Amino acid sequence: MNIFTLRFGITILFVLIFLPTTFSCKTDVTELTVRVKSRMYQDFQEDHKVEMFKKFPISDTDLEGVVVEFLPDFAIDTLTHKAFSRSDTLKNPAVKILLIHGRNKKDEVWAFSPGLIPHFSPKSFIGFELLDIKVGGKYKRLPVSGHKKENE
Repeated sequence: MNIFTLRFGITILFVLIFLPTTFSCKTDVTELTVRVKSRMYQDFQEDHKVEMFKKFPISDTDLEGVVVEFLPDFAIDTLTHKAFSRSDTLKNPAVKILLIHGRNKKDEVWAFSPGLIPHFSPKSFIGFELLDIKVGGKYKRLPVSGHKKENE
């Protein structure tokens, strides 16, 4: 067995076993709108309509983003410091976005609803907000924190 066959076999094994368990998404999210913000340039923002697990460009940088996890009711376990969802309802939706440079993961960051302070990546000046979600064929606009909906 040569080294190419061995590497190819290991790569296929990794894709078949590791990726589905790591990036499983038990939701019917079909589309998300995320806003890219900059810690350095306060007036900068750009919006992207994205799909789960599909790369999108980040402005004029050499970075790309990819949404790898969706939590409808984001919370953090204080003991393990792991993110989880408290329920299946959209009470505190969040998405995890990987920042990718070429083929390498540069960083990861969470995007939350507008009105909260954007979560900026500790290694870069880029932050994200989660503007809206398309779930199961229905469009759901996320309310801005601190503001009442028109129907309330």
